[in-house]
Amino acid sequence: MKDLGRTDEAIACHLKTLEHSNDASTHNNLGVLYKMRDDNDKALFHYEAALECNPHFKIAKRNLSIALNDLGNEKKAQGELQEAKDFYQRAIGMCPSLAVSFFNLGVLLESNDELDRAVLMYKRAVEIDPTFIHAWCNLGVIAKNRAELHEAVTYYKRALEIDPNFELVQQNIAVALTDLGTLMKSTNLRMAIQLYQQADRKSTRLNSSHWNNL
Repeated sequence: MKDLGRTDEAIACHLKTLEHSNDASTHNNLGVLYKMRDDNDKALFHYEAALECNPHFKIAKRNLSIALNDLGNEKKAQGELQEAKDFYQRAIGMCPSLAVSFFNLGVLLESNDELDRAVLMYKRAVEIDPTFIHAWCNLGVIAKNRAELHEAVTYYKRALEIDPNFELVQQNIAVALTDLGTLMKSTNLRMAIQLYQQADRKSTRLNSSHWNNL
């Protein structure tokens, strides 16, 4: 029923089931269905109800974490930053293996100039998921803005190992290589020229950019 897109009918069926049995799986399924309708509040209610029935229900915990993360994104988009932060932290507490919640909390902290904490969140995201290219990119941007150019290049290279054609990262590494070449010009001209050449190969336009919420 759900797979055929008959979401309303599926919801009605599950709600009827709850009239006879307060079942964790039924609540979890309702959470999934409401999430498909972008009704995060109702999804949250049913995931929490599922965990009240069965506190060890791993699928419900992960689903609840995703819903909390998405509510954090909604609150951030509405400018309610403290509420967004609370949702991200709740998402992390519910499912510490969900990399995107660490990333989104990092974005929020970075926007508030809490850069040390943002770096910790991005690093945790790539520890969980080493292919999280957006976290590598943002680590590179922070390092570059702090004039930690070698570190910035290292982060960008990690990102390009994941996707060599990622234009945003190509632009950012070109900026970092150019700045690093300028820094080294007075002490190691040969190395500086090599860095400029690398930058020229990677550059389309020289401006650093970072990723926002996912």
